[in-house]
Amino acid sequence: MKTIKVLLSICTLLMPMTCLQARAIRPWSYAELTAAADVVVIGKPLSNNDANDVFQDEPGGYIGVNTEFHVEDTIKGTVAAEKLTVLHFKHNPSVGYSDGMLIVNFILKEITMDARFQGLGKVPTPLATRIEIPPPEYLLFLKRISNGRYEPVTGQMNARLSVREVDRPFPFDPYLLEKK
Repeated sequence: MKTIKVLLSICTLLMPMTCLQARAIRPWSYAELTAAADVVVIGKPLSNNDANDVFQDEPGGYIGVNTEFHVEDTIKGTVAAEKLTVLHFKHNPSVGYSDGMLIVNFILKEITMDARFQGLGKVPTPLATRIEIPPPEYLLFLKRISNGRYEPVTGQMNARLSVREVDRPFPFDPYLLEKK
């Protein structure tokens, strides 16, 4: 009976390992990202356009994207113009997902929300307003590639590790809004 319990315990522990797949992802510090990058910039995305580039590790599974950025500030390196293009990849919707590539997506348009607040102050007051949150800016750690473009310094497989969304203060204070 004890042998059966031991065998069942071992099988229970080993069974999930047969169906799980993972890959090691090394953490990058800001110092490592900066040292490896040709340029470090804060940029605002302007446009996304599909590219003809092929992701070599999984041809057909990902589609190349050129995202054009307006450079708000340069922290390291030199950027020739006020705009730069970053090559990254997105999932191909006609192919199933695999391997958990850390792709990056950039928000291009403002987000509009309708907000309602009640009970601001001593007397409950209904308050409705439309909030427009501008698209974020991004801190980008990049290396130069062909055609004057850039790519994430951590590589295409882990592109998200080279990009940080720069948070802005929330665009309103509900206590300062007027009733509409």
